Amino acid sequence: MPTVHELLALLPEGAPHPADLRLPPDTDHGGRRTSFHLKMRDGVSVALDVWIPPAAAEGSVPAALRSTRYRRSVVDDPIAEHVGPIAVGRWMRAGFALVEVDARGTGASFGTWPRPWDDDQRDDLYEICDWIVAEPWSDGTIGGFGTSYDGTTAHLLAATGHSAVKAVVPRFALFDAYAHISAPGGVLLEWFLQTWSSGNDTLDGHAERADPAVAAMVTGRVRPVDGPDGDELLAQAQEEHAANWHLWAAIAEGDIDRERMVGADGVSVEQGTPFGRIEALRKHRVPMWVWSAWYDGAYAAAALAQLADPALDVRVTIGPWSHGAGWTPLGSPYDRAAWLAPTTTEQQAMMAAFLRRHANGDPHDPSPARLRYYTLGAEEWREADQWPPTGAVMQDWHLQSGERLAPHPAAESGLDAYEVDWDATTGKQTRWHTLIGGPPVVYPDRRDEDSRLLTWTSEPLPSGYEVTGTPSIELHVRSTATDGAFHVYLEEVAPDGTVTYLTEGQLRARHRKLATGAPPYKTYGPWRTCSVDDATALVPGEVTRLIFTLWPISVVIPSGHALRIALAGSDAGIFARVPAEGDATLEVLRGPEYPSRVSLPTR
Repeated sequence: MPTVHELLALLPEGAPHPADLRLPPDTDHGGRRTSFHLKMRDGVSVALDVWIPPAAAEGSVPAALRSTRYRRSVVDDPIAEHVGPIAVGRWMRAGFALVEVDARGTGASFGTWPRPWDDDQRDDLYEICDWIVAEPWSDGTIGGFGTSYDGTTAHLLAATGHSAVKAVVPRFALFDAYAHISAPGGVLLEWFLQTWSSGNDTLDGHAERADPAVAAMVTGRVRPVDGPDGDELLAQAQEEHAANWHLWAAIAEGDIDRERMVGADGVSVEQGTPFGRIEALRKHRVPMWVWSAWYDGAYAAAALAQLADPALDVRVTIGPWSHGAGWTPLGSPYDRAAWLAPTTTEQQAMMAAFLRRHANGDPHDPSPARLRYYTLGAEEWREADQWPPTGAVMQDWHLQSGERLAPHPAAESGLDAYEVDWDATTGKQTRWHTLIGGPPVVYPDRRDEDSRLLTWTSEPLPSGYEVTGTPSIELHVRSTATDGAFHVYLEEVAPDGTVTYLTEGQLRARHRKLATGAPPYKTYGPWRTCSVDDATALVPGEVTRLIFTLWPISVVIPSGHALRIALAGSDAGIFARVPAEGDATLEVLRGPEYPSRVSLPTR
């Protein structure tokens, strides 16, 4: 098996890579690990790794708790066995006991996994907290943390209401499972759901029902618990995992309405998410430091939804990273060479300081601002108390004849026709691809791809133009089909013709109906239920108004560059094709009667 350094030697010079891979393995931290099964109230045993730091020899210590469905610890994998000890060592040096758990029904734990973050997983976390505080090394305080699925598990920990849970750090995680990952804008995020479902099957020991290409990506195996029967117990646990929820089989056919996101137990997946547990999170009000990134799927919107809830104790950091903030170089489209900052070592130190601050009142707080965000183009960090920041105003840019975009309404009526190109795509290193494993987000020059789309471009901007907030789009359209996926991209065009992707939004026409009444959480734009009851087909040839938001962004566009809006009816290889068969021609109407426009938050 190759070493990590042998694997690194195969990378081209300057190629992006996980930041931790270039760190030397550092296992000399003095911590000691035990791995064992802990029996829950119903007799199901879950697997734990518990690391005790040297500081416990001098007195009790706080615990950092992470629960995962992605294997608490891995063996027979050179990268995991290189990176894992580095992360453990940071917690040991920070003086925390580290408790890592395979959620029931996954890894080396027994039981089944009926859906993400169900009530049994919540109650397991409560019992694990009881076990932690009863241990002689524990000072009675617990902080939760995690990235991606594990970040939402940190939310779940906060929702338990256990008195020992003093703070959590959910990183790069969803809030609303439907809107932020399964079907953004009501359009099925097909590539992610297929890949994630196959990955879970492989992790559960059942690669035979997974996509072979995905199964091949999963290396190593979960660590058995200690003892001579560890391997046998692991085999027994994975036999039980055969009954786990098979996500793709559950949703592969039919329309992806909210009601169809249902686990093997017949309960909505939404119930286990932070959105579904919002009342518990508000009631217990555990301090949360939520991390996200502009190009991490739709998770920046997930973080900002929590920031806007006055009943939550939340601070938010949004950076220029890919999923997990573990890859270098930096993710800004304007500075590809910049190195990761803060580094992974610094990030973990910040998490530890935040948890310690709320565990024992340490005066040092690494997150003094409610919102700290990175502005692309300006390449600087900024702070604010709200989103959008004070001083932001919405400016309308109107679709004009001649594929022009202008800051004044169109004087004459007209339309632009577009035959949907089903091969149009945003590529293979997008904000959606990074959700699996966190690789860098790299959108190439979009000029060739834009030739497949319908575009409107402004005159060159006389000065730098800042967009900081959540843009929205209003389109008046006709279609030859009864449904469609409308993908809108905000881009900028350099004087030499280079087209840079900035952000995007999508809406499935079936789910265009706006809900009445207040939305259940802050969306910074219109709320739609995306339910089967509100689903409405398009009437071919009839003008329909579509209004939806793009994903939030903070960017300064250089002077002399132009704004561009691009419209597609497909993002091939990423989102589901709508309609699934047949061709479609779209007409975008503009002018006094049909004011198609994009509204940009600018300062």
